[in-house]
Amino acid sequence: MFKKAVVVVQEASPNEVSFIKIYHTRFEISKSPIETFHRPLRPSSETYLNEVGEPGKTLVRKIMCIPGVVEVATQPYQISVEISLAYSFEEIEPRVLEILKSAVPNELLKEERPFVFYIPWQQKVNPVPKTDTKKTSSKESFEKAIAWFKKSFEKVTTWLKKNFK
Repeated sequence: MFKKAVVVVQEASPNEVSFIKIYHTRFEISKSPIETFHRPLRPSSETYLNEVGEPGKTLVRKIMCIPGVVEVATQPYQISVEISLAYSFEEIEPRVLEILKSAVPNELLKEERPFVFYIPWQQKVNPVPKTDTKKTSSKESFEKAIAWFKKSFEKVTTWLKKNFK
């Protein structure tokens, strides 16, 4: 089975600019289902950082210190990073990966080389649905957005299953 300690998913095709990347891991990052942190971290963030636990708490703090990072979200086995429009992942990602690598348990680093794998986007994921010129309710807009996310998620899931048997 093809396994890496970290799998990176870019939220856009290579031909598009992406300001969000998701880092999936084979080690638990967070004890909380989902937490989102915005720059700058505030004293009130401390409660939520404690819910995340280690190593997520340390990862969030270190990643938020990288200039250009505006948001970090954690889930049990993933961490997503959003950057400012004035930055690119080319300049930020090496530091993010260095921070992630420092949190990878030694046993995973020993058995897996290289420790990171990028999912290449060979085709564009479903485009965001265009809004009609007619007025739509918030509920209709929300339902369209949910449908788009579900369809995109299904495509990614299918790709992962096909390539990681």
